Amino acid sequence: MESICMWFLWFIIYSFMGWLYESVLCSITGGKLTNRGFLTGPICPIYGFGAVAVLVMFYPFPMKFYLLFLFSAVITTTIEYITSVLLEKIFHTRWWDYTEQKLNIKGRVCILGTIVFGTFSVLLVKIVHPFIIEVTSAISKLLLFGLCGVIVAVGTVDFIVTIMSFVSLEGRLKELEEQILGFLDSQKKRTGEWKATLVEKFETSEFYTERVKKLLDHKSFQQSRLMKAFPKMKSIRYYHALEKIRDKVNGRLK
Repeated sequence: MESICMWFLWFIIYSFMGWLYESVLCSITGGKLTNRGFLTGPICPIYGFGAVAVLVMFYPFPMKFYLLFLFSAVITTTIEYITSVLLEKIFHTRWWDYTEQKLNIKGRVCILGTIVFGTFSVLLVKIVHPFIIEVTSAISKLLLFGLCGVIVAVGTVDFIVTIMSFVSLEGRLKELEEQILGFLDSQKKRTGEWKATLVEKFETSEFYTERVKKLLDHKSFQQSRLMKAFPKMKSIRYYHALEKIRDKVNGRLK
């Protein structure tokens, strides 16, 4: 039990480090503070899973730097790819897209990310984890159990609230998409205009009802945070609706 709790604590620590890296990077590149994560709390579980996988597979065994870099890069990139596929299947949403990056695979992973993950893994195994072991081994068993219990409780609440918020968002997207598609269908006879141009005219049509305005004006901290945290997020089912809500959140739609 103690060993399980310790591994869980390491998972949380590395999830937090991943969140910190992502948030700082996105805040710098985006020019504004960004809470980069699916959950509200300061963790990115994909980094925690990647770190734990690397530690389980490579930490106990002496290995040359270049081999550690190569093998861990493959493992962590595979985890990112699988995570992207699972999230898309579960939520019908693409959370990130590397299509514009060189040497990407279906926009889910790219060579730059692979290099970063490989470098982080070498640092993790050779420098970071030995230090983390030294620090966490000083924690008493009682404190370890209590700390893990609190993290599980808070994380569970965070997860449930996030899922409920996303379900609510999907309901809004479905209703809004129906109105937009209805508008586009009514314009089928109009030739010479691109669909994107027609969508821009949605706000001046009879389909832009008070109900639609309420759907767009609905304020949700969680939903706004998700769209700001994942600026390239795309809905597989409700593409146009998500773009309209994103424009509203970012102030591009009055």
